Amino acid sequence: MARKSRKQIAVEEPVIESVSSEVFSTAIYARLSVENSGKSEKVDVIANQIEICKSYIAERP
Repeated sequence: MARKSRKQIAVEEPVIESVSSEVFSTAIYARLSVENSGKSEKVDVIANQIEICKSYIAERP
């Protein structure tokens, strides 16, 4: 089998995705469930929910 010329191979241009410059208002909603309402660590539960939401938002500008 004969080799084919490499000169005819088309080179594809890289695809560059544009990043939207729109800014959207974002809110964090954290709540305390009925199961956790009587426990002493309820402050930690809310704080953890808020920190998880903040890190999620920070990773996705």
